[in-house]
Amino acid sequence: MIALWLQACNTYDLFLVAGPDPTTPTSVDLLFVVDDSESMREESVALAEGFASFVEGLGAGNSGLVDYRIALTTTDAAGRKGALLGARPVLAEGEPDVALRFVETLLCEAACFPGRSSVDADPDFTCREEGTFDGPVSRESLDCLCGRDAWLGHCGGGTEAPLEAVLDVMCRTTDAVPDEGCEEVPPGERAAIDGFLRPGAALVPVVVTDEGDGSPRVAVLEPVPSKYYDLYQQFGTGREPTQLVWAVIAPALTADFETRCPGLASTWGVLRLKYLVDGSGGLFEDIFDAGCGPKDLRSSLDRVAALVERGGGAVRLPTEPVLGSIAVVVGNRGVDEAEIQSTDPFGQPVFTDGWEYLPQSRTVILHGGARPEGDEDVRVYFAPR
Repeated sequence: MIALWLQACNTYDLFLVAGPDPTTPTSVDLLFVVDDSESMREESVALAEGFASFVEGLGAGNSGLVDYRIALTTTDAAGRKGALLGARPVLAEGEPDVALRFVETLLCEAACFPGRSSVDADPDFTCREEGTFDGPVSRESLDCLCGRDAWLGHCGGGTEAPLEAVLDVMCRTTDAVPDEGCEEVPPGERAAIDGFLRPGAALVPVVVTDEGDGSPRVAVLEPVPSKYYDLYQQFGTGREPTQLVWAVIAPALTADFETRCPGLASTWGVLRLKYLVDGSGGLFEDIFDAGCGPKDLRSSLDRVAALVERGGGAVRLPTEPVLGSIAVVVGNRGVDEAEIQSTDPFGQPVFTDGWEYLPQSRTVILHGGARPEGDEDVRVYFAPR
């Protein structure tokens, strides 16, 4: 119905169109926030072993029109305070060794290996050159990449706080430091890192954890991180807040909002992450396989790359729309406005397939089956106020 109405208009003179320009590079700052607890050893290894294909996939679906930056911190906000790790904290699209440098930082500084016995030996491994990585991960390949035993330790504290870590990174990488939210970052380290959180770029936090979020600005057991959502809105260029699109690889929830796999994750901690994913048109991937064991993360990373290419399931409008004028097309299909069909056990709405408009951020969010698939683009037509 919507698509037919648009065709009948014959002209879009009275309407603005929001959505990715297929001829213009999409600027994205990718912030990996990796759980550095001991229980994440196998998942950190899987992330490292799948990262080269992830970098190859960035931009592959749209002729490489993705201008990206990549940085890495951990969920240990109390200890790291959002510090970006690595000799080169910001890795840029077009550099020849992005994947290798990220893997080096991840395995040598962010992954928790409490002892040599925590990693399998590979007596047949030969180091072709120090500082290189020829996976799979073994004691010998880690020695080759990081230096003898330099990869041991680096284990974070007991409370995973990815939302606080993201806030701290924003404080470290922008000149417009707000009055509230940056007090945990030492004054001399605020706005100290160039080349990340760029004006006009979307920020995509990629949280990888086998637990949920325990960030301190939200009360224990509280599943809605509204305080962090409000603080994130303080960052941006001029009056335009930074657009965040969340990608989370974490324990999945059942239809009854319980964790699918038994473990350390709390339902309320996972729901905080899901809240931000759903509200930004992002991506939520189960960190476990069907049998609740560690899984190969390549497929999840492929979906993160696809999210980056198409801008996720969210479109920020350049100006306020006339309410009632919004029409959404995904690929070649018209999409209707979503309706609230129920609420979850925590009072949050559950929507039908369709779009939702969030006036506080001028963003159209796509829910369920309305989200783009493959290389489908998203166009939002609206009359400006």
